[in-house]
Amino acid sequence: MAISPYDFDTQLAPFEAFAPMGPLVPLALMGWFIAPVQWWVNACLGTCGALSDVMIRSMVYPSLTPIGSHEVPHVERDSA
Repeated sequence: MAISPYDFDTQLAPFEAFAPMGPLVPLALMGWFIAPVQWWVNACLGTCGALSDVMIRSMVYPSLTPIGSHEVPHVERDSA
């Protein structure tokens, strides 16, 4: 039994609403591959930003100690 063009058209009818978005499908699939790259770029730029912030703060306020340095015990040497 042969299929008529009308039967073929009605079988695809539910998907015709998404036909204009067909050219965008590859872009949506690339999102799966781009997401890890965006995460790594964000992590690297955040690290560089934090390090440059510490460097600039240490130049502007040289008397302030870095975070956590007050927890290091100071050992005095005997002057014998």
